[in-house]
This record gives sequence, C-alpha cells and structure tokens, in this order.
Amino acid sequence: MLIWAMRFADITGHGRAKEVLRRCVDRDRIPNAFLFHGPEGVGKRTTALALLSYLVCRDPQEGDSCGACGPCVQVGSGDFVDLHTLVPDKGTIKIDSVRNAMPRLFFEPLVGPWKCLLIDDAHLLSIEAANAALKTLEEPPPKTLFILVTSAPDILPRTVPSRCFPVPFGPLKPDLVAGFLMGRGGVEEH
Repeated sequence: MLIWAMRFADITGHGRAKEVLRRCVDRDRIPNAFLFHGPEGVGKRTTALALLSYLVCRDPQEGDSCGACGPCVQVGSGDFVDLHTLVPDKGTIKIDSVRNAMPRLFFEPLVGPWKCLLIDDAHLLSIEAANAALKTLEEPPPKTLFILVTSAPDILPRTVPSRCFPVPFGPLKPDLVAGFLMGRGGVEEH
C-alpha cells in the first residue's frame, strides 16, 4: 500500500488556508468545526488530513507534522483509529450514517489527543442527516474536530455552516498544477 505523508509542506498552493490552520493549532484556539469549501479537486480533503496529522503528531516541527511518527503514518494510510469519515452512498449521506458515527465521538481518543469526523462532500448530507449532526456540532465532545469538505456550501442548510469556521480554497494556478504533476512524473515539460 502506498502511504502519502499528510503534511502542510506537501500541499500545493493554498498558502492562506494553511497559515490560518497553523495559527489555530499553534495558538491552541481550534474551533470544533471547520468548513473547507472551494472547487472540486483542489486539495480540501488532503488539507483536512494534514490538519489532523498536525494535531495528533508526536513530534511536530516548525508549524507542521513530522510525517513519520505512528499517528502521522496512520493518518496518511487511512488507518487512524480516531478518524471517522462519512462519504456519500448513492449520491447522499444518509441519516443512519450520521447516527452511527455520532456515539463514537463521545469516547476518549484512543491514539489522541484528538478525534475527528470528516464529512466529505458535505453538501450531499440529506436534510435529516444534517439535522442529526447539528446537535453534536452545537455541543461537541471535548477534543473532537469536525471537518466538513464541500464544493457547494450554499446547498447545506444554513444552520450547519453557521456552526463552522469557514476555510475557503480557490482554484490552483496552472503553473502550480504543472509543477505538481511534473514532481509526480505525471507530465513532461514541453
């Protein structure tokens, strides 16, 4: 299995978003919920995982996670026990998925010090699912982080984004995308 480090340093672009998130962690002023919003495919989910990695890292370095300790590797491989991810099933995130995820948020983190519920494509929460999540968003358990990732925040019921700290993501500049792809061996320079 290929393991990607989830570090801010490895994310192309989004300097402003990364700086805001670093400051939140470094000042220990972490909101209970973030709303990462912007175009599809620009790195919102990857940045969410980098944030979680920074929060749980055992050896943070200069405003970033180390990328090598147990929790960092687990976040990068998708095996971090204190991360639960909700994704759409057949075009929607259903109430049962939210109800099943909520009870585990009330337990202490196993690897700690944080646990996280990542809701990918949050705009696909059904109204019932959004309402089910709202109570926990309003009164979250300690050391619990919600990260809602969406390309369409206006579709969410207004009460959900109003409980979240918004982090906007813009499109990546073409030269950044080209540099990223060349670094990964995806395109040749002409």
